[in-house]
Amino acid sequence: MTQTLAQPTEATHRAVGPEAHQPGGGTRASVTLLVFRLSGQAFAVPIEHVSEILDPILPTPVPNAPAEAPALINVRGTIAPLIAIRHRLRMPSATAESARRLIVVDVDREDGRQRYVIEADVVESVVDLPSNRIEPVPPLGAAWPVELITGAARRDDGLLIVLNIVALTQAGATHDGAGQPGDPDAETSPETP
Repeated sequence: MTQTLAQPTEATHRAVGPEAHQPGGGTRASVTLLVFRLSGQAFAVPIEHVSEILDPILPTPVPNAPAEAPALINVRGTIAPLIAIRHRLRMPSATAESARRLIVVDVDREDGRQRYVIEADVVESVVDLPSNRIEPVPPLGAAWPVELITGAARRDDGLLIVLNIVALTQAGATHDGAGQPGDPDAETSPETP
């Protein structure tokens, strides 16, 4: 099953965060987000980056590829890197039954628009949030690399973490988290004085 999302018009194209500005100097009142879950945690990406949502497709592993993009997926004739979102966010690896949906995103780069694929356990909904409800995440105590997060919004069912899709898909933009708290693959060793 495939869900194709309509390309955003000027009316639906909204930036993320309280600092988002409209042409002419005004602040945008709301942001439209696609909400999905990874290991029970709600995450979101701006809808203007989302092209479509797919059922799982068998990825093609790439020998010697970086851990942040270990495979490629053929999306309607376009080859797109599969971003290892759990690895980037320092989360445990997916179980065989967890990755049930693929979110195809488009990101503008200096060399043109690039397509990427991220896995999600569940795609929940599309929501409009007032921009002022998205708050910065403090670097101390954050479970995920803060450079990959635009902010967080409180909801009845917990926090909604709004991801910075441009940073998330940037090759080598962040360290791989080795040795960081919450890193499932980090080796522990005693500290030396």
